[in-house]
Amino acid sequence: MVWIHGGGWYSGDKSAPPGMGILLRGYVVASINYRLSSEALFPAQIFDCKAAIRFLRAHAREFDIDPSRIGVWGDSAGGQLAALMGTTNGRAEYEGLEGTPGVSSAVEAVCDWFGPSDFLLASDVRPASQGAMTLLFGGKVSAHAAMAMFASPAEQVGRAPLVPFLIMHGQLDALVPAHQSQILYQKLEQAGAPARLVILPKSGHGTGWFRSRENLAMVYDFFDRCFRKAQARAFVGTTRPST
Repeated sequence: MVWIHGGGWYSGDKSAPPGMGILLRGYVVASINYRLSSEALFPAQIFDCKAAIRFLRAHAREFDIDPSRIGVWGDSAGGQLAALMGTTNGRAEYEGLEGTPGVSSAVEAVCDWFGPSDFLLASDVRPASQGAMTLLFGGKVSAHAAMAMFASPAEQVGRAPLVPFLIMHGQLDALVPAHQSQILYQKLEQAGAPARLVILPKSGHGTGWFRSRENLAMVYDFFDRCFRKAQARAFVGTTRPST
């Protein structure tokens, strides 16, 4: 399981990923960094994430991991990058030149916590997040529409092999509205991807129920279903957990 941190693409790092309890289920956890928007504009961030997967797969024997079962999990900006990885498997234009060439960067499962999914709907995102997008693209989204589409997981659904998705969003998110996750879920569902959307009541942008024992167990169960060869189709649906 590869963790991708959030922070609006301009802050944050790989320290202290959530969900380390998944180690007790036999997983290896890798938490990665990527170039922030102060260092490089998009698509450097997705290039770095793909390079990390290639590195892990190339060193699978050394790290004692199964290269056929790599999942990604991220929150906020990291959720966007995780979702983009899951919708662009095998697409050369997302690979970049960093890292280990000639090795697959494909991922087999995605858990997306409250990541933006469609940058073209900039009016759907709060002003603070719009500022982060300006830094990511080097200007307003309206002036970089082609790159904004390139960066939008919802816009890329159906252009690469489909993988299972678990999408979680806080009902009270004041930075990235839950509608962004609903858009991605609807696109995945229409394309026939095994996907589940969970709206967490009384939860904001990563606050509330996200790191509760119950919610983390739901994430662990998702990866178990994907990687223990269970029927992914049994996982399809939209859920609103009770509080």
